[in-house]
Amino acid sequence: MPFFQHDHLHFHYQIEGSGKPIFFLHGLGGSIDQAFDVLKGLKNHQIHTLAFRGHSQTVFDGRTECLNFDTFASDFEAFLNYLDIKELVLGGISMGAGVSLNFAIRYPERVKKLILHRPAWLNKPLPEYLKMIHQMACFIEEKGVVQARKNIVKTPLFQKMKNVAPEAVDMLWQQWQNPLAGEFYPLIKHIPASIPFESFEDLKKIKCPTLVIGTGRDPIHPIHFAQKLAKEIPYAVFESTSPRYVEPEKHQREVVEKIQLFLDKEHKQSN
Repeated sequence: MPFFQHDHLHFHYQIEGSGKPIFFLHGLGGSIDQAFDVLKGLKNHQIHTLAFRGHSQTVFDGRTECLNFDTFASDFEAFLNYLDIKELVLGGISMGAGVSLNFAIRYPERVKKLILHRPAWLNKPLPEYLKMIHQMACFIEEKGVVQARKNIVKTPLFQKMKNVAPEAVDMLWQQWQNPLAGEFYPLIKHIPASIPFESFEDLKKIKCPTLVIGTGRDPIHPIHFAQKLAKEIPYAVFESTSPRYVEPEKHQREVVEKIQLFLDKEHKQSN
C-alpha cells in the first residue's frame, strides 16, 4: 500500500492500469477506490489517484483549518512533485472536481486536459443541499450520531430532498449509518463551507480543453452547476448522462464513454 509524506501526514495513493496517465480525484466521503469505480472500463490509460486528508488510509490529524479546497489542491501538488509530474491530464468527481478546478486555476500551465464530473460547488460556500450535510455535521458535533439522525430528518431541506430525489437521500442515509460517522463529521462540516474558486473571472485562467459532466435528479450535484462551469471556462464542453442515483450502471457506462472520447480526441492546445 503506497504512501508519500507531506505536511506531517502520510498520504495514501494508488496507481493502476497501463497506458497514458490520468489523475482522477475522489469526492467528499469517497474512498480511494472511487476513481477506479468511476473510470471502470476506460481504455489505454493508467489511473493515478490520491486519498485526501481523512479519507481512506490518509489520517485526519485534527487540523480543521486544513479542510478546504486550497489545502487539498496543495496536497495534490505535493503528490505530483513527489512523482515528478510536470504536466498532466486531471479530473475529479464532486469534491474532487472542485480540487481539480482549484488546481487548474492556480497551475494552468500544468494541466493539459481537465475533467469535472458532477461538480457540487461553484464560488459560494454551502450550496443548498451541502448546507444540509453541513447541518448534519453540526448535529453530530453537538449531540452525537444517533440524535443527529433524528434531528436531520426533521429539517426542511431533508424533507425537500426526500421529495425531489429519494434515491440521493438513501445514499446519504447509508453514509450516516457508517460506524465511523462520528469521527468523519469535521470533514462534512468544514469542506462544504469552503469554495474551489473566488470569482468566475478566475475560470478564464484555464486554457486547456475541459469536459464538464452533469446529470439530472441529483440535487447534491446540480446539473446547472456543471452547465455554468462549462459556459464560463473558455474551452469547455458540457455533457449530460443518465441519472446517477436512478440508473447507476447506465450512468457509469455513459460517463466512461464520454471521458474516453474526450481523452482520445486530438485537441488543439490553446495559449
